[in-house]
Amino acid sequence: MAQGSGREKWIVENRTSKVLAISDLPLVPTLNPGQRIDILRFYSYNDAEKSQVLHSMLSSGWLRIVKSRSNSNAKVERIEESDIDTLLSNLTLQGLSDITGSIVGNANKVLHVNDTETGFEYKDVTAYLAGFTSASSTPYTITDGDNVLLVDASSGNTTVNLPTAASAENRIIRIKKTDSTKNLVTIDADGSETIDGELTVQITSQYTSVTIISDGTSWYII
Repeated sequence: MAQGSGREKWIVENRTSKVLAISDLPLVPTLNPGQRIDILRFYSYNDAEKSQVLHSMLSSGWLRIVKSRSNSNAKVERIEESDIDTLLSNLTLQGLSDITGSIVGNANKVLHVNDTETGFEYKDVTAYLAGFTSASSTPYTITDGDNVLLVDASSGNTTVNLPTAASAENRIIRIKKTDSTKNLVTIDADGSETIDGELTVQITSQYTSVTIISDGTSWYII
């Protein structure tokens, strides 16, 4: 959308000390602390208004609307911050009724579709984005945040149990053996599910990793 004096603006300000990204509006650049940006340079008003992450950040106080102004022929000439607060207080998002609690005041969390796809739940930002986990006990069962699993098998052979392929469709998981012993790290698919046609895959050497992806039925090494 080209810049112009009559163009509507929806300028938001990062009120936190952290860099923020509006993840469901990926064309909008990240906002540094105190930075302001006009979202309507990248999206239409309707598309921006539908952003669940934007509304969550506004209601939690991470962002605030500075101003929104259109030309004199538009229905809305200016939206005050109080108007946005009223809008948010009346806002109902699809599926949010399935959450226990409020979407307000959950710092360092990201809104995430739950495993049954019936609503939303909160995930810790660090775990959600990095997904970095260390494991030394056996058996170890992969959880939602385990995108990268570092396995220390120095105490003995270790088994890593995968979630069902159906519950992890399109998910990529990397498993790496970090110790120098000859103990095995065995990756075990759920039930009769397979990994490249096999029920299990073994890692035998230090610093060797296996990266797998689910197609909803089976796992494949990539």
